Amino acid sequence: MTQYKKFVATAATATLVASAIVPVASAAGFTDVENNGHAQAINALADQGIINGYPDGTFKPNKELTRSDVVKLLGKYLVSKGYSIPADAKTKQRFNDVPVNYKDPELVEYAALVKDAGVFQGSNNNLNASNKITRGQMALVVVRALDALNDTDLVSFVAEQDFEREVIDLDSASKEQQGAIDVLDFYDITKTPNYNPKSSTTRGQFASFLYRAINVELEVPEVELEVKDVVVVDAKTLNVTLSDDTTHVVTLEKALEANKETEVTFTIDEKEYSAKVTYVVEAIKVESVKAINLKQVAVTFNNEVDVESAENEANYALTGDLTVADAKADGNTVVLTLAANAEQQASVELTVENVKDANGSVVEKTTKAVKFFDATAPAVSSVEAIGPKTLKVNFSEPLKEAPNFKLNNGTLAIVNTSFTAGDSEAILTLGTNLSEGSHSLEVSGGKDYANFAIEKQSTSFNYVLDVTAPTATVKSATETQVVLEFSEDVVNADNENVEYYHTYKGTNAYKASNVTVDGKEVTLTFENPLPAGDAKIFVSYKNEKGTKIQDATGNVFEAATLNANVVSDVTAPTVSKVVVTDNTKIDVTFSESVLGATDKANYILKDAAGDVVAISSVTNLSGNTYRIATPVLNGGSYTLTVKNVTDASIRENKMADFTTNVTVEDLVAPTIVDTDNVTNGTQVKQIADNKVKIEFSEVMNASSITNKANYKFNEAALGAKDTVEAVDGNKAVVITIDGGLDGDDTVSVGRVQDVAGNYIEQFETVLDIVALSNVDVDKVEVTGKNSIKLTFDEVITNATVNDFEYTLDDTSDTVEWKTPVAISTTVADGKTYITLTVADITDTTAAKIAVRTTDEEATESAKNVYGTALLFSSTEAEDKYAPELTGATFDGIVGDGNDDTVVITFSEDLYVASVQESDFTVEGYTIKGIEVDGETVTLTVKDSTTGTATPKVTLVGEVEDTLRNVAKGPKEVTVAE
Repeated sequence: MTQYKKFVATAATATLVASAIVPVASAAGFTDVENNGHAQAINALADQGIINGYPDGTFKPNKELTRSDVVKLLGKYLVSKGYSIPADAKTKQRFNDVPVNYKDPELVEYAALVKDAGVFQGSNNNLNASNKITRGQMALVVVRALDALNDTDLVSFVAEQDFEREVIDLDSASKEQQGAIDVLDFYDITKTPNYNPKSSTTRGQFASFLYRAINVELEVPEVELEVKDVVVVDAKTLNVTLSDDTTHVVTLEKALEANKETEVTFTIDEKEYSAKVTYVVEAIKVESVKAINLKQVAVTFNNEVDVESAENEANYALTGDLTVADAKADGNTVVLTLAANAEQQASVELTVENVKDANGSVVEKTTKAVKFFDATAPAVSSVEAIGPKTLKVNFSEPLKEAPNFKLNNGTLAIVNTSFTAGDSEAILTLGTNLSEGSHSLEVSGGKDYANFAIEKQSTSFNYVLDVTAPTATVKSATETQVVLEFSEDVVNADNENVEYYHTYKGTNAYKASNVTVDGKEVTLTFENPLPAGDAKIFVSYKNEKGTKIQDATGNVFEAATLNANVVSDVTAPTVSKVVVTDNTKIDVTFSESVLGATDKANYILKDAAGDVVAISSVTNLSGNTYRIATPVLNGGSYTLTVKNVTDASIRENKMADFTTNVTVEDLVAPTIVDTDNVTNGTQVKQIADNKVKIEFSEVMNASSITNKANYKFNEAALGAKDTVEAVDGNKAVVITIDGGLDGDDTVSVGRVQDVAGNYIEQFETVLDIVALSNVDVDKVEVTGKNSIKLTFDEVITNATVNDFEYTLDDTSDTVEWKTPVAISTTVADGKTYITLTVADITDTTAAKIAVRTTDEEATESAKNVYGTALLFSSTEAEDKYAPELTGATFDGIVGDGNDDTVVITFSEDLYVASVQESDFTVEGYTIKGIEVDGETVTLTVKDSTTGTATPKVTLVGEVEDTLRNVAKGPKEVTVAE
């Protein structure tokens, strides 16, 4: 693309050259030009040294020019305008017919110059120096010279102009020459209609052409620069190339979002440009995992990590009973310190998740193998005097046992060593103050976790008395918590003489209620919230003569006022991790400090069948991690729901309900199901004349439970014709005894295995066989307004409505038994579920509902697979009927500016913890508060001028009755007038 350089004369014009040649009285004094028509031009150019005369004092204006003459004339003109003869003019040949040793050295130099400048191109790269130059050729070289001087393209510019040509003989010129002649015509450099392109050029004519060209002013509009190329260096830096090929470094005010095309606007040389760019960032991933020693693991990522997420220990999980006690991030590497050491040569797996990089990208859950091997002895990495009587010794790795220390060959006493197994440092307290200057500490012994000791070594260090007081800044601030960071470790920050306030110094309502100190950091908690935005933090002392904050040397931190930027917490917490520790413990980690996490009512655990598992307790394990204690869980998949948890901020942002699946490893020994919980011993059922069924507590190993060698009948091995068949999805077996059963038999079960390989604990279990009887119902449940579900622990077939009766009130003196209007049967995992369709059940507590076989006699149609009929008397139903929204009332005056109330009524008492403001909407109103009392929910709503006294109330969430039956929205009710 052609570029333009301008020499601005006015806002709309640009002078072609830096300075024109102004005619003056000639010093050349040519004897033959005084009355010549080209005299002015000849004299002006001669005075500039561009053209010369002959030794006899003449110029010879009518002499025809050769191409050699024009090369020298234009070369001299270019030199006068700042061009230089090329340095390699006499070593690098430009034209085929002008070698570097040509007889005319001056021509060699100027030929190199005009060739490099693009003024002369030659014919087939021949200069043809002795040939006459035509007027057409002269137009070409003059225009090229002007282009070279001004970095422009006059031919292209003039070609786009609409002007009245004066030259009438353009056709006699070549196509290339025609464009150059147009330029001379457009700018009045030629003034004759007949240009005569093929005629030769005299010295005088060339002088006039060149003189006019030099002094013409061109009205060439400035070309608007454009963005040619943009390279994104980082999130806030661009390398921009403009259309004039100049490059510029641009710093953006706002960082670019990674991997998203963004239109940006920026300013270069006071001109605004825009471009669409994409900051391409590779998604964060774990590059490598390596054990540094038996106590530490280094995790290396491909990108620099976000410190907060990378230092969250909950984001790392190790197998082999190893846990992460600490995580420290530095750039793209995180060093994990384990709570307990690994064994030499141990191989485990490390899972990394939820770690972000600096751009917010979250690492995919990644699991990598880690092998622990430590063959390197520990060493002292540094010794630092942190006070006149205190040394900090840093080791290359965590130590199990502290080494021995000797200061200055034992001349300075070490009176105390502060070290805890697992530390990578030791703090030494000296008996006297250090003198300023060099000291030496000898260290030896101790042990790392591979039992290597520190080889005796002496480390020199220099002590300079610290006379600089510590300083402090606000590291972070929320509405309830402020973290101060001091320039060095300090003491006394939590002394009762030290007081911290926000907003108003000395006002108890704004005093910190809790102070914790961790090295350089002091965390302040306030009961009354800080205002969002800019705030003041005051550090003061009750008594100026009392204890003050100071560093190890005793330099005092004086009372100060610190500036804080308080960030409002509007982000709800999330569950960041759920880990099954064993079959009685589930650990839940939240993204931040939370409230309500120890309330077991806020957790629902269900097994694979959808049955709720009772939660024993929930306790805070550490930080934001809470442990759910459960009964012993059989192996398999469970569903955990966490709800009604808020963060600890002033807003108490509520977490969205969280549900996840967890898998529990089966470590529980299976048991045999006792079919009679009253009679001593363990009973199993006879299900046919020659068959007995043995049920297990869980899914068993098929080959184990069908092995006849694992059973005895009446203390004898099973006979050759006896069989064992696995049923109910391997949760039971049916043993067929060829000789039949007589009603007083036993069967023995050996140490059979469950599917996970766990054995029954007893070596042999003797079971009493209960004589054949009718099939009883296992469970009766009211599941809806018109449905009752019966559960049987075996397969039932051919059931009809005539096999069963139900009553809506089994407490009445005259119980009315009714026949169901419809029936449906489902079989799953060896169990049968029969649903009876019945008349409306208005009591959602199902308190008086009961079911029996018709007339309390054995069923005619319904039987098990062995032909045994069903028989059970009146059996009360359990409540599995969700509460229903029955009505709502409105209390208040619409538009009076006072809050109003809406009272919602349900069909039964609700479980209070399940009910939240967000579970409801009231048409035209904003809900401000909620109260639950039995079956009623009272909503406080903000008065509204657009609302009515009969709004529509909608249950949009989920509420539960006291038995945790869930009513799911949307369900609507309109307030009655």
